Formats: sequence, C-alpha cells, structure tokens
Amino acid sequence: MSKTYLVVNALGYYACWFACILGAVAGLWFAGPLVVAAFIAVHLSKVSDRPREGLFLAACAGGGFVLDTALAAAGMYRFHLNDVAPEWMSPLWMVALWPAFGATMNASMRFMRGKLALLAVFGGVGGPLAYFAGWRLGAVEIGEPLWMAMAALAVAWAVATPLLMWGATRHDPWRAPEGAAAAAP
Repeated sequence: MSKTYLVVNALGYYACWFACILGAVAGLWFAGPLVVAAFIAVHLSKVSDRPREGLFLAACAGGGFVLDTALAAAGMYRFHLNDVAPEWMSPLWMVALWPAFGATMNASMRFMRGKLALLAVFGGVGGPLAYFAGWRLGAVEIGEPLWMAMAALAVAWAVATPLLMWGATRHDPWRAPEGAAAAAP
C-alpha cells in the first residue's frame, strides 16, 4: 500500500463525512451515500482480498446502524433530516459513514493496530466531536443535557473504535486471499 493511498484514504473519509452531513442538511440525503459508495469502490479496487474487506465494511454498516439507532432511541440525539424513517432511527446518510470509517482501519489508521488504549482515546474524543460538529452544522439534534449525550457518545466510541480495529485486523485485505497464489499462472 502506497503512502499516497494512505493520504487519499484519510482525505476520502473526510470528504465522505462532509458529503453526508452537508448533503443531509441541504436535503440531499442521498448525496453522502453516493460519495461513500465511490470511496468504497476505490478502496475495494486497491485491496487484494475484496470479499473479506467488503464483508467487514458491511459489518461496520450494520453495527453502526444498531449503535446509532440505540443511542437515538435512548434520547442521546435525533435525526430530523431522516426522510424515510422515524427520527430515532439512524438514516442512510449516517449509516453510510460507518463503512467509510471502517475503510480507514486497514489503510490510513493502520498505524494504530494493537494500540487499543490509543484507539479508545481516539474514539472517545473524536466520536463525540464528530457528532458535535454534525449538530452545529444542523444534521443532528443532541439530547439534553448535553454533557450526558456527549458522555454516552464518548463511551460508545471508546468501545466501538477498538472493536472496529479488532475486526479489521482479523484479516489483511492487502494480502492475496488464501489459495489465490496457487491459482495464479
């Protein structure tokens, strides 16, 4: 994996985040997921073991949907920009962020492998900051009291980020899948 791709991967994730948040705010809830789909397509084109990485990214989306929906149902935040589901349910533009973040685990965040405490701090601080920024931009409404919602997000992300890395390190998508070398001419 090239250093250039590591930078592209990190910047691509931020492009996905802004596309999802700003797209939702502008009423273009589908714009962010389309950007994420392109980002994931590029990411999968770079890895050797596409099926396993694709399965991991799908698991990220499913896990993120469950976590965000549970926290929203508990009143930690609401999604007013949710055109197709109740405001306590994680919308598509939010779910799309999870596989985009997952795509950074084996690429631009690879240097954090095995550093669970650092991952917990990174998630415990960065997760709530991302939701706070989304709130300030108008994509989500954070519950009251603010400190309680931020604390819940900090705990959730301090657990979720190391779990995502653990899931990512169960395979290395940059190596050819087993049996692929034998099949090559």
